[in-house]
Amino acid sequence: MRSVEASYAERPADGLPCVIDGQDAGLTGWSVFPRTDEAHKLLIRTVSPVYAETFDVTLCFLSGLPKRYFGDFTISCTSDPQPSLEGTWHRLVPQRFTATGTELRQGENGHLIAGSGDNMIADAVFQARFPAPRQAVTGFLIEVTPFVKPGSPELRVSWNEYRDFCLTEFRVEATLPGTTNIALGCPVTSSHPLWAGMSANVLTDGFPGSFNHPAEAGHGEAFHFGIDLGSVRAIDHLALRGRADGYALDRLTRVRVRLYDQPAESGAAPVWEAMDRADGSHPSAGSIDVLQVAGHAPVRGRYLRLSSDSPVPLSPQLAEVEVYETITPSLVSIKVDGRPMPHENNPRVPPGTSVMTAALSIPGAGLPENLPIRWRLRGLHDDWQSIQGLNVEVHRPPPGNYHLEAQVGHSDGRWDNSMLSLPLTVLAPFWRTPVFYGLSAAACLATAFAILHTLARRRRARELATWQHQSALVEERRRIARDMHDEVGARLSQLALMQDLIIRQHPMPAAAELSLRELAANTRQTVDALDQVVWAVNPLNDTLAGVAEYLPCLATGYLIPLAVHCRLDAPFEWPEVEVRAQVRHEITLAFREALQNIAKHSGAGMVTLTLRYEAPELVIRLADDGRGLPETPAGPGKDGLANMRSRLATIGGVCVIRDREEGGTEVEMRAPLIPSKS
Repeated sequence: MRSVEASYAERPADGLPCVIDGQDAGLTGWSVFPRTDEAHKLLIRTVSPVYAETFDVTLCFLSGLPKRYFGDFTISCTSDPQPSLEGTWHRLVPQRFTATGTELRQGENGHLIAGSGDNMIADAVFQARFPAPRQAVTGFLIEVTPFVKPGSPELRVSWNEYRDFCLTEFRVEATLPGTTNIALGCPVTSSHPLWAGMSANVLTDGFPGSFNHPAEAGHGEAFHFGIDLGSVRAIDHLALRGRADGYALDRLTRVRVRLYDQPAESGAAPVWEAMDRADGSHPSAGSIDVLQVAGHAPVRGRYLRLSSDSPVPLSPQLAEVEVYETITPSLVSIKVDGRPMPHENNPRVPPGTSVMTAALSIPGAGLPENLPIRWRLRGLHDDWQSIQGLNVEVHRPPPGNYHLEAQVGHSDGRWDNSMLSLPLTVLAPFWRTPVFYGLSAAACLATAFAILHTLARRRRARELATWQHQSALVEERRRIARDMHDEVGARLSQLALMQDLIIRQHPMPAAAELSLRELAANTRQTVDALDQVVWAVNPLNDTLAGVAEYLPCLATGYLIPLAVHCRLDAPFEWPEVEVRAQVRHEITLAFREALQNIAKHSGAGMVTLTLRYEAPELVIRLADDGRGLPETPAGPGKDGLANMRSRLATIGGVCVIRDREEGGTEVEMRAPLIPSKS
């Protein structure tokens, strides 16, 4: 108790505080001497509003003098924010009571009357249980009424010889309700008379076996029940119970339920309404219809009105109306491995936490103890888990973003639609964070870049060495070609010229002259062969254009002296394609072999040379108008044809020899080339 105030007290300064000091016995307390013939009041204020189902009140009269207790008294309570002696008070009627040192009996209108007590026991203790109102109680009022002792005309407030009492202690214990149904015990009204003159309060008496309905048919929706919940509350759901004995169940159908935050008689619009069994169906015996009120947003109201437009006479028939207030758990604290941590604004749980404990509370007074709670960590596991008590424990939560959600269960077994939803983040260890991944990726990229850079540098070094080697080789080939042309070629040409001069200037026998002329001819042929070798060795000719220029010259130089005409079919421009020395050498020898076969075996008078580049191959075709291939592969030219195929095969090429439809033979050679690097 917080404070105490009396209409009159003998010792207000030191006596009144003793009434609520927690000490049952004492020499002082609330006494009213010498004004013992008047009515008196004592106001006791609570520390905070109290919700309860019942109040157990104890009055101690333990001053050491006999019969110093109340003779006639009542106890009332109030819900006023600031209780006062002249405030609004609700008289409490005891359910049961007892006394030591005397006897108690119940009078009218909640009065408790104590007997005279013929014994000389000095002390007395009164105990009584009172039903609590639905509203929160903020204060209690004791009213002592004077009475007349038989045989004595004087008014008194006590059986003591001095007619005075001494209240040494006032104590109240609140018994919490066993239900979250806030409509229990609330006053109910009806717009029209009810069946058998019964009270409308049976709809909130907590007994499903009782029921009520209109006394007469024909009212339609004009008839309604009204329930006052006492104050504006946030409502979660309603429950309508039908008649339990199974009789006239069709009277519970198409029940319209409206919720108001102001009296409906004021013309206020309902804050919520619904139609139960709008399809005209009716429940089975003893069943319960549940109407969900709260959705995404809370619905607050105080006054319920129930009516029905059912054509069934005497509708609606109800046994019980239950109303369940929205109950949302709240978070008190969060501990990680026993250490508290801030829990506002998206708590951040440290990495490597073994146990995270969230302490919850169920706000609101007058609620039953041990209401069920279920929870889940949405994002980790979406299945609900029930707990005993108010502590949620999560073992080794993995890193991630989650929502801690919790719901309270009502006494009717349904879970409240509202829930606690707390976003929280379980931090990952550093080696599992995006920063670490980014640094690791950067390190990997840097390592890969370093490796690639090293490989590229080595490759460039190898390419440079290869290029230098090739350059040196090219330069060496160029020198060899130059030396062969300048030295060997010049000397052979000089030798052939000297042989011609000897023949012209010096007479000699015919046989010797013939031999010398043959020697001169062989010398010139050697010069021609040397020119071909020099052409093949010279790196300046390692191009497709160089090959395309050389082959026609070789063909005309070989065929024209034999009176064989040569026609050229070739493009004017050639792409930049490298032709290696070995490839040029094999192509030239195979080409000379083909010319030799034409000269020796075809008897042709016209040869057409076709040159094409069909990437990546150089295509060479020699077509003559001679006699064609022999019927049998054996015979002259057989070895030459085999040599051509063999030479082209060494460079990955092919050689095809076939007869022409118009007569003659066509030799097609294909040699793969390597495109020039930019």
